[in-house]
Amino acid sequence: GAEGFFEVVGRSFGVLFGVCIYPYALLFLGLSLYAERTKEEQVVDPSSLIKFYDEYKKLRIVIASEAVIFLKSEENYVQIHYSDQGRNKKFVLRSSMRALEEQVVRHGLVRCHRSYFINPDYIKMIRKEPSGVVVAELKAEGYESIPISRKYQEEITRLL
Repeated sequence: GAEGFFEVVGRSFGVLFGVCIYPYALLFLGLSLYAERTKEEQVVDPSSLIKFYDEYKKLRIVIASEAVIFLKSEENYVQIHYSDQGRNKKFVLRSSMRALEEQVVRHGLVRCHRSYFINPDYIKMIRKEPSGVVVAELKAEGYESIPISRKYQEEITRLL
């Protein structure tokens, strides 16, 4: 009979499925669990992220607060200097320092000049130039000194 043939074919498909599909299913499950575990380890605390919006309230870039080195104002733009995996990067945002001030101060950046906010963690030293201007030397390579206004000198010195 016909029943014997269909039983054999049915069992054959069962064995074929068990031999060919189960190992791949288990491998896929194991790899997805591994990927989830490594992704959890790389997750940055969302509260430490600074979201930068432009003048139209449109989100332009999100950076971990500890990666931001300093902000520099130039007319209607703000340059955001940050470190990305050990490399210095810059993002130009059409916004004002006043619009960003509340958020960046909440994340630990400090105003050091009318045109600058700085991350105190990146200050190597503060020194006075022969001209009398006080500047902050940065730990990050490739940057010029950042000026510190008299108005902010005491607060910056206290943070170091």
